[in-house]
Amino acid sequence: MSDVLLVQNTKTEGSGHLGDLLVQDGFDIHLTCAKKEKIPDNDFSLVVILGAPESANDNLQYLLDEQKLIKKSVQNDIPVLGICLGSQLIAKTFGAKVYRGPKKEIGFYNDLVLDGNPSLFSGFGNPFTVFHWHGDTFDLPEGAIRLA
Repeated sequence: MSDVLLVQNTKTEGSGHLGDLLVQDGFDIHLTCAKKEKIPDNDFSLVVILGAPESANDNLQYLLDEQKLIKKSVQNDIPVLGICLGSQLIAKTFGAKVYRGPKKEIGFYNDLVLDGNPSLFSGFGNPFTVFHWHGDTFDLPEGAIRLA
C-alpha cells in the first residue's frame, strides 16, 4: 500500500514541498479537507495532519475526528506525521499538554535537524529555514519522536 492521507485543516495550508516529495517517491496522495469532508476510513501507509490557525484545545468536531484518526492509525502501526496543528493534535491525543508558548513565532526561522534523524532529512541543510506561524506549543507524549 502506498497511499498517503493528507488531512488539510484550512485552504491556505496545503502539502507544499512535502506533497511534491511524496509524489516523486511514488506515493498516491488522498487529500481531505477536515472541516468539510468526512475523514476516509481506508487504511493508508502514512497519515499527515497539516496546520491551521486553530488550537488542539479548541473543542471542534473535526479536530476530535482527527484525534480518533490519529489514535486508530497508531494502533494499526500506521505512521502519523503532524505539522503545526497536526503535531499538537498528536500530542493531545496521547495525553501530552498543549499550551500557549512563551511568545508567538511568526516568520522565517532556522530549525535544526536532530542527530537521530539524518536520513529522514537527507537533502536538507542544517539548520534549514522554515516558515512558522503559531502561538501554541506542547510537551512530547511518551513514545513520540521529535523530528526537528
